[in-house]
Amino acid sequence: MDNLIQIRSFFRRMFSHEKRTFKKYLLLYNESKDLDSNRYLQLFELFEKDNKERDFEYYLNIIYKSSDLIYKETFRKLLERFRDKMYEAYILDSNLYNKKISSPLYLGIMEAKKLLAISHGIIARGVQLIESKRILNNAIKICDRFELFDEKVIFLKLKNDTLGGVYGYYKQGEILREIDYAIECSKALFRSHTLSNYYVFDLQHKSIDEFSLIGNLKEAVLEIGGYFEKYQIKNIQYEYLLLELQLSHYEYDFIKAEKLCFKFIELVLNTPAIFTYTRVSNSYMNLAYTQCFLYKFEDALNCLVTARRYHPPKVEFKNFFKEAEVFIYIYLQQYVEGVELVKELLSQGELGNSSHQISKRNYLLAILHFLTGDYKQSFRLLQETREIEDDKEGWNIGIRLLQIFLTLETEKVDLADQRIESLRKHIERTAKMKSVRKRDVIIFRVLIHLSRSGFDFKDIWDERKKDFALLRSNDPDYRWIPRSHELIIFDQWFESKVKGEPYKPVFPEPVH
Repeated sequence: MDNLIQIRSFFRRMFSHEKRTFKKYLLLYNESKDLDSNRYLQLFELFEKDNKERDFEYYLNIIYKSSDLIYKETFRKLLERFRDKMYEAYILDSNLYNKKISSPLYLGIMEAKKLLAISHGIIARGVQLIESKRILNNAIKICDRFELFDEKVIFLKLKNDTLGGVYGYYKQGEILREIDYAIECSKALFRSHTLSNYYVFDLQHKSIDEFSLIGNLKEAVLEIGGYFEKYQIKNIQYEYLLLELQLSHYEYDFIKAEKLCFKFIELVLNTPAIFTYTRVSNSYMNLAYTQCFLYKFEDALNCLVTARRYHPPKVEFKNFFKEAEVFIYIYLQQYVEGVELVKELLSQGELGNSSHQISKRNYLLAILHFLTGDYKQSFRLLQETREIEDDKEGWNIGIRLLQIFLTLETEKVDLADQRIESLRKHIERTAKMKSVRKRDVIIFRVLIHLSRSGFDFKDIWDERKKDFALLRSNDPDYRWIPRSHELIIFDQWFESKVKGEPYKPVFPEPVH
C-alpha cells in the first residue's frame, strides 16, 4: 500500500510533458510485446484520470478483475516495475533539459553528472587521451560556472589519474593544489549552508521572545561573511544574505530587511550558480513578508503574484501562496476576495492541504466571516480548528480571542466570562512552559478587568489608558504585527465597542 501511495504521489507531481514522455516510453514496451505492457498503460490511465485516493484493492480489481491473494503479489511487482520505468522516463534528456521547467543550475548539475558518466566510459574504453582531456576540461568549466565543488574534485582526480603520467610532476602538483582548494571551497559552502539551515529553518517557528540566540546568529553571520570574503563563492553570499535577512527580522529592522530582499532577487536572477525557479520564488516571498511588516500590503500582494509565477505549478505550493494572499486581503479589507480564496483552498480537501493547514484555513475563514458580520458561520468554523490548537503561543491564543469577540458581539455575556477565564488558565499554563508575547499578556489583562467590570467597555477604556497606550506604541514587544494570529486588532476592536460603531481597522501607513 505504501508503495502505491509513493508511486501515485510522484506520478501526480510530474509535469504534463513528463507524462507524455512516460506514455511514449510505455508504448515502446507495447511494441515489444512485453506481457505487462497493457497493464502499465492501464495503470497510467487510471492514475491520470482519477485524482481520488483509491486503495490497493481498487486498482487490483480493475487490472486483474480479481482480489485473490495470488494477484496481490503480482500487482505489487507490477507497481515496482511501473515505478522503475517512470523514473527511467523521467531522466530522459527531453525531460531534464526542458528550459521552461528546469532552472540553469539544475541543467548545469545534470550536464556535469552526464559528463561524469561519459568520462568514465571513454577512459574505460581506452579512447585517445586528447578526447578524455577535452571532455574533462569541459566538465571542470561547468563545475566552475555552477560552483559544483564536489563534482569538480571527482573530475580533477580523473584528470590526474588519466593524464598525470603525460603531464609530468609539476603539472600534477598544480592539479593536486586545485583539488585541495576545491575541497576547501566545498567545506566552506557546506558549513555556511548548515548554519543557514539551522538559524533560518530550524528556529523559524520559535516564539519572538525566545531569541536569546541573536548573539549566536550574529556570530554565524560574521563566520559566513568571512568565508565569502575569502572564497568569493556566490552560493556562500546567498547563505550570508539569508542569515542577514533573518537577523534583521529578529531585530525588527524591516527597512534593512527590504533592501536585503532586493539584493537577494538581483543575486539569484543574475547568477547561474544560484538561479533556480524555487529560489527566485522564495526571494519574492521573503520580500512580500518583509513588506507586510512595513505595512506595504499592495506591494506585498504584487510580490506574491510574482513569487507564484516562478514557483513550480504544484498544488501544495499554489495553496501556500494563496494562503499568504488571504492574509493580505484581510489587511486590505478585501473580505469578499479573501472568503472566495479560502473556500477555494478548502474545497480541495486533502489534495495539497495537510490537516494542520486545513485547520488554519478554517480559522482564517472564521476571521473573515467575523469581519463581514456573519457570526454564526464564524462560530461554526471555530469547531474545525483543532489541529492548530496545539500551537500554545500563537494560533491557540488567536482562536480563544476570536471566541471572546464572538460572545461579546452576540451579547452572550456568561459565555464570555467562561471564555476569558479559560484564556486566563491557558496563559498561566503557557507562561510556565514558554514565553507568551507581551502584547498578548496586556490583552489578557484588559479582558480580565473588562469581565470584572461587568463588560463596561467605556470604563475600562478610561481606566486602562496605559495598557492601550502600550498596545498602540512602537515598542516591538507590544505593537500589533502583521502575519500573526491577531488578525483583528484588539485595541481598535475595543475602541469600536466603546464608541458603539462597527469594527473597521485602520492599519499603519506604509514605512518608506
